[in-house]
Amino acid sequence: MEGGYANSAQTVTGQTIVRSTQDNPSDYLIPAILVTIFCCLPLGIVAIVKSTEVRRRIDSGDIDGAVESSKAARMWTISALICGIVILVLVIVVNFTMA
Repeated sequence: MEGGYANSAQTVTGQTIVRSTQDNPSDYLIPAILVTIFCCLPLGIVAIVKSTEVRRRIDSGDIDGAVESSKAARMWTISALICGIVILVLVIVVNFTMA
């Protein structure tokens, strides 16, 4: 198995059928939903949209497109998480400096 791809060959009456099995890319849907609820709504919504794109592309057979959408979903999910953390830190700092 190389790079997440495995090939299996089967010979049927003189013909060789090669089947490629590969791991589907992660869609990051659960983390996207969680960061939407708890961290940053606008960026989380984009993450959810990208997550659903992954599943749609896998279903249509576009694995390369699904990998790209998976990377985008991960990036948006992480961005929403970082944004939520930054906002939380700013709120804490402002509350302590105002007291």
